[in-house]
Amino acid sequence: NLLPRPYVRRLIQSPPSAHKTALNLPPALAQRSITLLSPSKTWNIAGLGYAYAVIPDAALRRRFAATRGHTLSEINALSYYAAEAAYRHGEPWRLALIAYLKGNRDTLVEFIRDKCPDLSIVAGAATYLSWIDARRLGVDNPAEHFERRAGLFLSDGKAFGWPGWFRFNFGCPGPACWKPWKKSVPANIERFHVGSKEAEQTACILKIPRQIAAR
Repeated sequence: NLLPRPYVRRLIQSPPSAHKTALNLPPALAQRSITLLSPSKTWNIAGLGYAYAVIPDAALRRRFAATRGHTLSEINALSYYAAEAAYRHGEPWRLALIAYLKGNRDTLVEFIRDKCPDLSIVAGAATYLSWIDARRLGVDNPAEHFERRAGLFLSDGKAFGWPGWFRFNFGCPGPACWKPWKKSVPANIERFHVGSKEAEQTACILKIPRQIAAR
């Protein structure tokens, strides 16, 4: 059986890239799938705890539902209304989010390629996470290195099976996201200094809704 979690599908930034869910599989295969979906990542309502499963096969659906009392929590009423509002009325906001994230992604890629010769990056097609190759730096833990030198809070790739890499979340307000990079890497990536208060803001919690509204 297949258990996909295709949260990236609503955060694709590079058409004609397309994400095919398990529901697009031939019927014989789709009948053996459970697709987990949620508006949480895209519309920034993860705190409401709303998610659902699409299970085409009736027998598999009954088996899934039978575990409800053991593994699945209840969904509160507010979550239903929030999910309905996101799906019914949130498309203009989602498109604005995609444009914002694409701008952040492109800025990050351009900066890394132009200003950071010891780093390499490939522009991702979706989400708000970028993987950056720092193996040429020759440090054991590049995420810790950047946190200590620049106040950038990153995810160490080693935990994901990618030692020497780090993950940067660019789902942030643009100014807070880029200012510490630009202040801390004037010419040579080895010359990081302790970041400013703005640098500390790049813990990168997804706060795009308020910022887009402000813009």
